[in-house]
Amino acid sequence: AMRYGDYKILARLKNNGEYLPQIMNVYDGNEALIKESELTDYELYNLIDDKMESVNLVEIEPEKFTKMKKLLHTEYGKLLEGSHIWRNDSK
Repeated sequence: AMRYGDYKILARLKNNGEYLPQIMNVYDGNEALIKESELTDYELYNLIDDKMESVNLVEIEPEKFTKMKKLLHTEYGKLLEGSHIWRNDSK
């Protein structure tokens, strides 16, 4: 999920047709899986007009969705590049 201004966009991670579970940290055992996954199943909400996030605006506001999707991909890419990779050195 990412918020920008009044809007929030959400997406799920999918790899080889399977959704990834919620992942809290990137570590050496899941790094490749996360980086190879794709963002899918987008949702877009206006948090000012729809505090309950009940109206998905993906099809209603296609221009805003396209802009937010592009921004999400850019920022998510930066996040992956700069993420700390937790390593288990106790092995």
